[in-house]
Amino acid sequence: IVPGLIGIYFVFLFEGEGASAEKAVNFYYSIFQEVLNFSGYNEIDGNAISFLFTLALRIIKSSFLPIWCFLTGLGILMSEMIYNRQAESRDTFLNRFNVPDLLLWPFIVSWLIALLDLVLGLGVLGILVWNIALVFLMVYGTAGISILMYLGAKKGIRLNPLSWVVFSIFLLLIPVINVIMIIVIPVLGISEHWIKYRKEMKENLDENHT
Repeated sequence: IVPGLIGIYFVFLFEGEGASAEKAVNFYYSIFQEVLNFSGYNEIDGNAISFLFTLALRIIKSSFLPIWCFLTGLGILMSEMIYNRQAESRDTFLNRFNVPDLLLWPFIVSWLIALLDLVLGLGVLGILVWNIALVFLMVYGTAGISILMYLGAKKGIRLNPLSWVVFSIFLLLIPVINVIMIIVIPVLGISEHWIKYRKEMKENLDENHT
């Protein structure tokens, strides 16, 4: 909630037309120019710098919430792994992560509005919707990784949860493969609404709770 509120504040600050918004944008634009100059790209045309800055700012505004969610989830995962090493257990939230059915329609609606933003340009609303849509994408991507972990364990591939996350991030850095990953892994997580890959696990959990 706190990162969300802070992010919304900055979105409205950058999207506003007042003096404070102009000063904030100019401040970060000057930093961006200094970074490029320091990196040896001081010969880039001013229009190109302006385009790159606008693109970078748009990406940051559209993804502040999923970035915070990822960092929080990674922190929880590492904490659980440290605790489990002492408790001699392998189970983490990533092993049993699945998405409730009630989140399917919010996921669909958020992405429909996000795609509508690409066509019509919805301004602040579009930026906020992109954050929500990317959070949902990350949630289903996490479910997809969890399913891969389960299927891999059934085939005898037993890696710790952090290794799966690092491997997924590594694949996201490879051109072409990253596009496939962004589509395939979340779709795998979505498909669990209809295909119960981990029926055994669910039955065991229900039995233990009973």
